[in-house]
Amino acid sequence: MEEPFQNQEVITEEEYIAYAKLCKRGLRIVNAHIKNFCDTDDNYGNDIITYRIKSYKSAMEKCERKNYPPTLDGIKKQMQDVAGLRAIMTSIDDIYRVRNNIYAQPGLEVIEEHDYIKNPKENGYSSLHLIVIIQVYYDNMTKSVPVEIQLRTYSMQGWAAAEHKLIYKSSNPSDEAKAKLKHSAAHSRDFDNEVVEMFEEQKNSSEN
Repeated sequence: MEEPFQNQEVITEEEYIAYAKLCKRGLRIVNAHIKNFCDTDDNYGNDIITYRIKSYKSAMEKCERKNYPPTLDGIKKQMQDVAGLRAIMTSIDDIYRVRNNIYAQPGLEVIEEHDYIKNPKENGYSSLHLIVIIQVYYDNMTKSVPVEIQLRTYSMQGWAAAEHKLIYKSSNPSDEAKAKLKHSAAHSRDFDNEVVEMFEEQKNSSEN
């Protein structure tokens, strides 16, 4: 049975790295699940899966920004993206197939979902976010660790990368840039919907 972290002092970099290693173990398991599912279907052959572990510096900055307790216990309970995985898929249909497979995996417990594809953010951002809990074994104990999963199409990824540089990383983003990005997000959604239609037409054509 998992024991709660007892340290209520500000987490040291060494302690954070130790916890991040546990999260990385969970991340590898989640990555294997998704990759195995994608590899069973040729339609997923060109898709990309990347992942990262949040650095100690980034974790401390987020604690300050979000007003999270900068303790080991606080990070474990409130910071669910220490380990993050992003899968870039060809179509929206692919995203939901992967999403459904994640829910069906007995070793993964989905505790949170944000569907920014059906309900884009105000700025135009689209993606499907899941937080899963997975059990990892360490030092003869079972630990529950969270992993954040982001599922996007290539157009969603391109838009998000541009927004990150033009707006998020900018010290003074212009209203014009924000408006143009929001407008381009609508075009991106139209393209993704057209891709779904093209795949459906191709499927129907091959069956006839």
